[in-house]
Amino acid sequence: MKQDFSLMKEMSSYTHVGPNERFQQLNEFLNDIQKREEGRKELSKWQINLDKELVQLTGRTMKAESIIYKDRTIKYDPLEADRSRDGRSLAHLSAKNLDKWILIYSQRHSQIAYSFVDSLNKVCTSFGMRVDFSEMIELPNDRSKTFIRAIENKANPQLDLVCCILTNNRKDRYDAIKKVLYVDCPVPSRMLLSKTLQKPGQLMSVATKVGIEINAKLGGEIWAVQIPSKTLMFIGIDTNRDSQSRSSQMVGFVASINPTCTRYYPRVIEQRSTNDFISGLKSCMQNALQKYHHINGVLPAKIIVYRDGVNDLQLLDVIENELPALNEICMKAQEGYE
Repeated sequence: MKQDFSLMKEMSSYTHVGPNERFQQLNEFLNDIQKREEGRKELSKWQINLDKELVQLTGRTMKAESIIYKDRTIKYDPLEADRSRDGRSLAHLSAKNLDKWILIYSQRHSQIAYSFVDSLNKVCTSFGMRVDFSEMIELPNDRSKTFIRAIENKANPQLDLVCCILTNNRKDRYDAIKKVLYVDCPVPSRMLLSKTLQKPGQLMSVATKVGIEINAKLGGEIWAVQIPSKTLMFIGIDTNRDSQSRSSQMVGFVASINPTCTRYYPRVIEQRSTNDFISGLKSCMQNALQKYHHINGVLPAKIIVYRDGVNDLQLLDVIENELPALNEICMKAQEGYE
């Protein structure tokens, strides 16, 4: 059902109700209860009273942020909160070239594959990216094994990107291909659906979005916002437990390393015990501070940590164990550093 665009659009008219309409519906509901005797009786049984109208609050409208590209700063309409249209053809802050890459596709998608490469080359030029022609690998069929065999034969650390055109979004095939490209042959990758590339008049638009994504995957910086502090570090920590291996979980750690917070130092820790996690966290923090100092010549004046993957029962553990571990590394980073 989610693949049916018309159905989902019609459904959204009921699920994505605007604030004015929602306000009206709730007011009508309150009035209805007050007017009906059976409604008042039911509430009185429970000793519940409802206000006759909704609570009113004074709010503040935030100004739209200026989006900083390489040669231009753009404003957008905050009521729409959509800045993607304005930045489609602007030069990125830092563009990475796509020099060595492969495109893997089945025989029946040969024409669309060549059209996509041509479109990608056109749109990436305006971003400041140079896209060399890819090595085209045509397969006799679209089976998972055929794709994986081709990747294993061709993927190597010198490649910038592996791109695959798939017939459908079957999860088992997607997961199998991604596992090879994450674990066995670690190379940045992008999966594309053939039907997305075949939509009439949409190829340039799709190529634009893919081009922006590819630059980000290669370590480029697309845009930035104005951040008042120039010595601020953001850290993000999240955890994911493997459903097949309950004994361990993976921890993701990223830390911003430049003043615009557009470049990041990333690490992954495998956690089998609390000690594993704390020692891994210390190592990540130490390396992140060293990387920040190497790039900026100073250590961050303020560090903000976003910690995800924590339930209410674990909050105390974060405060009592994780926070002191991070502070300990900060104190050792440099004499007099607070």
